[in-house]
Amino acid sequence: METTDILNQKTSTLEVTENAKAYLSTAASWAKFYAIISFILTGFFVLCGLLVITVDEFMPMMIPGFSTLIGLVYIVLAVITFFPALYLLWFSQKTQKAILNNDAQILEVSFRNMKSFWKFIGIMTIILIAVLIIFIPISAVATAASGF
Repeated sequence: METTDILNQKTSTLEVTENAKAYLSTAASWAKFYAIISFILTGFFVLCGLLVITVDEFMPMMIPGFSTLIGLVYIVLAVITFFPALYLLWFSQKTQKAILNNDAQILEVSFRNMKSFWKFIGIMTIILIAVLIIFIPISAVATAASGF
């Protein structure tokens, strides 16, 4: 109860020093840079996915549908890459605006976007660890059974 009351407060006594503003500004610049790189990577994932899907028709020696599956994996990676990049871009834009206007409420929105970025990355990390825990033993057993 007490935590919720603190989070719903509209005023704050926390002051952001000039050094903290400079650090936030630098962090926002790097976040924008990384967001742009991530958007470019997202575009490459989509392009590669579409290319691999179209190659399926021209590669008769491959297992039918295999390259379509790989292409779809690339497109899923594009979607997964898009959202953290968007949260970083929003963090960057809102932080720069908050610093420029000395606006604590905009800064709060920027921190909410940074929280969303890290929450997304954390959830994806948990999913990746779970997939690895499941598939490493399966691939080890499959490799041992195949005689390699």
